[in-house]
Amino acid sequence: MKSKAAIIAGIIYTFLVFAMQYVFKIEIIYLNWIFIIPIVIFSYVNFNAGIYYSIAVAFTKLGLIPESYLKGEKQFAGSMEGMLFLVVIAYITGIFFEKSREKDLKLKTYGELIKIASEKDDKEKFYRELLNYTSQKFQSENAYIILTTKEFFFTEAFSNKSEKINKEKIEEGIADSATLLYRIVNRGEKELSNFADIDFRYIKSGEVAPKFMAVPIETDGERMGVIAVESYDSYRNFTKEELEYFSEYASIVGLILQNMEYYKKGLYDELLEIPSERYIKKKIESILAEQEQQDEGTLLHTIVMLDIDNFKKINEIYGSINGDMILKQSAELISTAAGEKDFFGRLSGNRFILIFENKGKYITKDIIEELRNRYMEQDFFMKERKIKLTFSASIVSIPVDKISTYNEIKELLEKRLYRAKLTGKNYIVEY
Repeated sequence: MKSKAAIIAGIIYTFLVFAMQYVFKIEIIYLNWIFIIPIVIFSYVNFNAGIYYSIAVAFTKLGLIPESYLKGEKQFAGSMEGMLFLVVIAYITGIFFEKSREKDLKLKTYGELIKIASEKDDKEKFYRELLNYTSQKFQSENAYIILTTKEFFFTEAFSNKSEKINKEKIEEGIADSATLLYRIVNRGEKELSNFADIDFRYIKSGEVAPKFMAVPIETDGERMGVIAVESYDSYRNFTKEELEYFSEYASIVGLILQNMEYYKKGLYDELLEIPSERYIKKKIESILAEQEQQDEGTLLHTIVMLDIDNFKKINEIYGSINGDMILKQSAELISTAAGEKDFFGRLSGNRFILIFENKGKYITKDIIEELRNRYMEQDFFMKERKIKLTFSASIVSIPVDKISTYNEIKELLEKRLYRAKLTGKNYIVEY
């Protein structure tokens, strides 16, 4: 819309200049500076548009110069200098707007990626959304991210598609110095191919390979992986210019991933890689703030605190390493109770928090009761043996329990959990 308006404004301005020359007989067309404004307008729309406009105006001027003006080399030379002047102005203005557009595009891209990162708590969902965005941005069907350590060892791989990634093949590709993937990861090369016999993960593909662009993800001078896009469209050919832009895009992705790591260190539990108490507090405060803006009773959340029974003894008898193994297995099992819109985190030690959206206490208690039974039946493995465990839980409901701050919620959960422990453990208290 802005581009159309700019073009219309440039055309109207030019029309007025020529009208003043030929309708009102004002000698204005030979003043070079009079065309600077439309040149700036057209350069704003597009670099080439500004250049083409300046050349068109210059040749039009030459074609319209009267016989009297053409007498003598000086006048004609002056008109040629004017032509060169307009083209130079268009070039300088075009470069300025191109750089400005490039900066705006990077800021827009960064902002859109930040939005994706802020809206997706789950790692798998975040990478899927990020790669969907990447695929659309670069007009491709598939997009991949392959993450590595600083020493170039493979860690994880993600795709915007649901099919399983062959991680073993990727690991082999990174280790094989003859592969493109090795050159991208270890040497920082940028690769593209529009041929059907090359796959960026291997030297040759046994099947028809897609066209691709693959570049390293780098931040602060360190490579942290590879990002790639693929297309099977016979009419879609990747260009070197796109590869350069894709490389810049990869650096933005790297910055987002790095910032997420810093962010996660403050909000995520280092052992379990799930939200920590700081994150839980922010989540509950957000729910309370949202609750205030809703009509009473229209928004319902239930919060569950789970505590592994006798966990202190496990640490004392079997040691903290075995204790950590128990926590990881427990977190994996407890997380299965959380749906797509629900929330799961570690409060501290052996205490976990589940937050359910639009579920009352009775429904929540049924979910936790079913989880409690599964937890009792589960074999928890340690280094030298396996054991059986139980947990106790407490439930509060917003707005039913009439609580308005995080501290009030936490205190009520702990009081009810204490009663569950007094009851004999392996018990759930909701009132």
